[in-house]
Amino acid sequence: MRQDRLGRQASTLISRGLSAKFGVLVLAALIWVPYVLSSLLSSFSGGFQIQEEGIFAWVVLLCCSFWLVVNRQRIASDLRRSGSFFAGPSHLLAGLLACVISLATAVAMAERDILTAIVPASLFVAGVSSVLGTFIPLVLCVIYGVGVYLPAFIGAFAEVPYSQPSVGILVSVLRLLGYSAAAEGTKVVMLAGSTEVVSFYVNSMCAGSSSLSVFICLFALVTLDLGLRPGKEVGAFFVAGCLGAFAQAVLRLVVVSLAGFYFGQDLLLLAHTYAGYVIFAAYFTIFCYFYLRWARGSVIQLRKVET
Repeated sequence: MRQDRLGRQASTLISRGLSAKFGVLVLAALIWVPYVLSSLLSSFSGGFQIQEEGIFAWVVLLCCSFWLVVNRQRIASDLRRSGSFFAGPSHLLAGLLACVISLATAVAMAERDILTAIVPASLFVAGVSSVLGTFIPLVLCVIYGVGVYLPAFIGAFAEVPYSQPSVGILVSVLRLLGYSAAAEGTKVVMLAGSTEVVSFYVNSMCAGSSSLSVFICLFALVTLDLGLRPGKEVGAFFVAGCLGAFAQAVLRLVVVSLAGFYFGQDLLLLAHTYAGYVIFAAYFTIFCYFYLRWARGSVIQLRKVET
C-alpha cells in the first residue's frame, strides 16, 4: 500500500516537472512572437531575401514542424527522463551556446524575412529545451538552418565553381541530343544554324543549390525518424542521394533549355519556375523507395541478431 502511494507521488512529481518544463518552453517561444510577426510583415511587403525559390525553404520548415509534432512523445520522454529540472553539463553547455548564437544572430540581421527570422527564434527555444533535457529540437534547428542558409552560402562563396560543372554537363547533354549548344562561362547558348535561338545564365540556384539543401534536410529527417545510426551504408545513400540531387538539377536545366528552344522565352521562364519542383518530387520519391526498402531490411536483420 505504501509503495503504491509512493509510486503515485513520484508519478505526480514527474508530471508536474514535465508541465513546468513545457511551460518554460512556451514562455521562451512567446518572447519571440513580436520578432517573428514583424518579420512576417516584412516578408509580404519586401519578398524573400535568402532564396528566390522560397518554396524549398517552406518545405523544410513544414517537414521539420510536422516531424516535431509527430515525435512530441519522444521529446516528452527525454524531458521526463532527466531527473532534475535542469539537465547535465553537456545539455546545459549546448543549450546556453545555442541561446547565445540565437541572440547574436538576431542582433546581426539587418534585413530578415520570415524564413530567416525563424532560425534565431527556434534556435533559442531549442537551446532552452536542451537545458531542460532534450537535444531533439536543437537537431531540427540545425537541419532547418541548413535548408535556409546553404543556398545563400553557396551563392556567396562558391557561385561560379558550383555552377560551371552543371553548365558543362548541360552543354554536353544537349550536344549528345543533337543540338548546337555552347557555353560562355556560366552562359548557355543554343543555336539553330548560325542563329542564336535561346541563351541564359546559370547561377548556383539554377544549378540546384536549393534542391540540394532540401534533399540534405529531408534525408536527415527521414534518417532521424527511422532511428538509423550513421554508418557506411547510410553514408553511401547520402552521397548517392546528393549526386542524384545534382543530376536532377541538370535534368531540369535540360527541360528548361528545350522549352526555350522550341517555345520561346515565356515558356522557358515557366519551366524555370515550376519544372524543378516536379522533377525533384519525383526524384526524392524514387530515392525514398530504395532508402526505406534498405532501412526496413536493415532493421529486420538487426532484430534477428538481437534475438
